[in-house]
Amino acid sequence: MLEDNATKQCFSNGSWANYTNYLPCLKISMPTTNYTVDSLPGTEITTLIYIFGYVASLVALFVAVWIFVYFKDLRCLRNTIHINLMCTYILADAMWIINAGVQMYLNTDNTSCNLLVFLLHYFHLTNFFWMFVEGLYLYMLVVETFTRENIKLRTYIALGWGVPFLVMLAWSITRWLIPNDVFVEVQSIVAAGTEMKGCPWMSQSSSDWIYNSAALLVLAVNLIFLIMIMWPDETIISHYECRTVFPM
Repeated sequence: MLEDNATKQCFSNGSWANYTNYLPCLKISMPTTNYTVDSLPGTEITTLIYIFGYVASLVALFVAVWIFVYFKDLRCLRNTIHINLMCTYILADAMWIINAGVQMYLNTDNTSCNLLVFLLHYFHLTNFFWMFVEGLYLYMLVVETFTRENIKLRTYIALGWGVPFLVMLAWSITRWLIPNDVFVEVQSIVAAGTEMKGCPWMSQSSSDWIYNSAALLVLAVNLIFLIMIMWPDETIISHYECRTVFPM
């Protein structure tokens, strides 16, 4: 009868990690062929599907950005916001592909790997904040019509690029100060006798709520914007009627 041990990490403060590593036991139920993590049944196909989807998305996004930049008649604040939103998707897609390649095929030190994870999460968070900027601009355009000129492009840029960076900076400092606060241990991944190193910051942690909460917050605010745009109050309606009768 074959036996092996599952492992569970014990921290220096006497508490136990939530994750139990059963991967060494996987060797018992699998053939002894030399597998790698990316060549396990179904994993390689799934990864290729992801990469194909991201590449197709990148091609479409590059074409869209080129159209907005090339045709001068399309240059305005609204389309500049669209371009920034599409750039966040381009950067997030590219970072996902780079991270997948590094995780599967390259041997990098923790610092470089953690930097890539930081950039991946940062660009992913900028997606949500530029969607928030889109919602804010539409709200100012439809509801706060008379004060919309008070918000300039630099304010939108600070919201879309600057605030997510501050959020991710707080997250990275927390991960650095509390390295063992993890739900899943990714110090090493063992599959069918092959060991592959993983990024420490790729593991799930309670610190992830720092950027997850920020994304949920801007989604909630965008929902409020949508409600206020779809169901404007009587004051806003009277403003529209006034502008229709007495054009400014």
